[in-house]
Amino acid sequence: MFDYPIHNVPREIEEKMEKAKYPKRKLRILNEWALSTFPERLEILKKAFESDGGVLDYTPKSLIPIWDWAFEHTIKEMVPEVELEEKTAHLSPLAKVIHKHLAKERFTEQSEILLRDVGIYLGEVLKKKHPKLFWGMELTYKRSNNFGKVVLAGYTGDYNVDLQGVAVAIRWRDDEQGHDSKRLYKIFLAQHEVACFE
Repeated sequence: MFDYPIHNVPREIEEKMEKAKYPKRKLRILNEWALSTFPERLEILKKAFESDGGVLDYTPKSLIPIWDWAFEHTIKEMVPEVELEEKTAHLSPLAKVIHKHLAKERFTEQSEILLRDVGIYLGEVLKKKHPKLFWGMELTYKRSNNFGKVVLAGYTGDYNVDLQGVAVAIRWRDDEQGHDSKRLYKIFLAQHEVACFE
């Protein structure tokens, strides 16, 4: 695994979150910071990808080679037993066994961040195709799977999508079903179709 730069929440942002009175305010502070890092994250991704001969030109076709590259440069690790115990302490014995089985692996921190940066890139490709789209945060619908996350918004209605989470999820699918060079591109096509709907 090559050395892909990670980023941690700065102490000043953590302090602001600690001082915030309401949970939504804490999420807003965190997401505003995350959004402010997107240009830097894209530059890091560009530099890493282009050092291996790739080109980020923000075209839909570029999603195919960058997905191949991301597949080759992301790996999983075993979750330490102590950590699993802490996370499952509140569960029933049966639920604990199931959760431990399902959660025994995860992507390394570098891999997770690389995939999330690829998700940002996917969003920028969609924004270039559909200028009405924009980065925002889902803080309205608590029952939404995207609640508290940075999302691509601007679609018709209340639809939005967590593309960073999608990139991580489809990388899991690559391991389960076999690598598909066009998997990220297919997500683009699906989101493009939704964005075209008026």
